Amino acid sequence: MDMIYQECAQLEAGVTFFIPGVGEQNIKFFIIASCTDKPAQSLLTNMVSHNANYSCAKCFTEGENFTIYSKKVRKSTIKVFPYRNDEVRNNSICNNLAIEAGQHGSPVKGHAGLSSVKIPTTTSRRFRTIKHIARFKANEFRSLMHHGSTVLLQAKLPKYRRHFALLLAAVNIASKDIIDNYDIILVKELLHQYVKDWQKIFGLRHMSSNIHSLLHIHESIQFLGPLYMYSAFNFEG
Repeated sequence: MDMIYQECAQLEAGVTFFIPGVGEQNIKFFIIASCTDKPAQSLLTNMVSHNANYSCAKCFTEGENFTIYSKKVRKSTIKVFPYRNDEVRNNSICNNLAIEAGQHGSPVKGHAGLSSVKIPTTTSRRFRTIKHIARFKANEFRSLMHHGSTVLLQAKLPKYRRHFALLLAAVNIASKDIIDNYDIILVKELLHQYVKDWQKIFGLRHMSSNIHSLLHIHESIQFLGPLYMYSAFNFEG
């Protein structure tokens, strides 16, 4: 199952194809339906185990413990789910609960949160729970940008969400295996808009040298290639 999960994660990150008449295109694949057993379902949906409270991915039935007695085992407890009409889950509620779970570092009504997101085994450092973001290492930020960005976007107000999406798009394009002139132009436009909006949102006080340097990322890509070819993340830890 882990092997299948890793392949799914790689497909979500994107695969580069050459399309005649179009050129190199990075295409992402997402699972919209699957036929799995309960343990696999929990893994793919980032939910708690199927025998835990709030383990149903469709509704908020909590479940309860039921004690049984037998000759072989004098006493044991199983999880049962009595019939009742519980609230149905939806994207908005689930996104908020996943964010809350990430902040607390423990599941919330079945959602495991970002701290339980599975990322490719090639990643040297997985990110910790969001409450420790002030102490994140460089590799944790990279993992978060590539594998945890969906939840982060949902956590932000619309104007911050649109702004952050500019950076996410630019970083992912700049990290492709093969980059063409169109990609370089696109990265330039995205990051120039990001820096421009940064000053509007956060003010001149926060226009640091690091923020300014984003305006020149496209130049580095043009002369040196994709970001991963000269990344210093591994040295940062």
